[in-house]
Amino acid sequence: DGSEVIGRNKRFQKYKNQLDLAMTSPPYFHREVYSEDKEQSCLKFNNYKDWLNGYLLPTIQTCYEFLKDDRYMIINISDVKMGVKDFIPLEQDTISLAVQNGFRFIGIIGMIINQEDLIAEFGYSLDKTYWGKGIMLETAHKFLSWGFTEYDLDSARSILETNDTIPVILRNQLLVQGAGIIMDPIHGH
Repeated sequence: DGSEVIGRNKRFQKYKNQLDLAMTSPPYFHREVYSEDKEQSCLKFNNYKDWLNGYLLPTIQTCYEFLKDDRYMIINISDVKMGVKDFIPLEQDTISLAVQNGFRFIGIIGMIINQEDLIAEFGYSLDKTYWGKGIMLETAHKFLSWGFTEYDLDSARSILETNDTIPVILRNQLLVQGAGIIMDPIHGH
């Protein structure tokens, strides 16, 4: 089942309020087309607003409903250019949908991959109130595991936050290359 419908699957119901971490990497609307199957999200919802409401929103709602209290959702998402002039603000729209549905935006994590050298640069920013709780350690582990598996990387370098803001160079790279968004449910289910 797709992430937009898995929450309605009776066999999946036993996991409601049981997940420690929800991580999803949804297709970037029409940017990633995996097949011509009619269940492909951008074919099922062929305009951006319908895709947000019919695919991404139910995915976020499922994550919220199935997470334990005080656990986290990570979304691998990026703003995308469609053609020469069109721009889709996928990161901000995702954050807005998540916040409207009970999550709090607490951080961002990003990776830039040099596919020639098989090296990744990795950086993050996390709200100070969440420091020292192991959130970024768990997130970084999942994120880097994905990077090493997906791209067969040889190594990764880290860029760590040293103050309240994302360094300008890193921020620009995250906006261009994509980022994981870390969300915290605001209250219990």
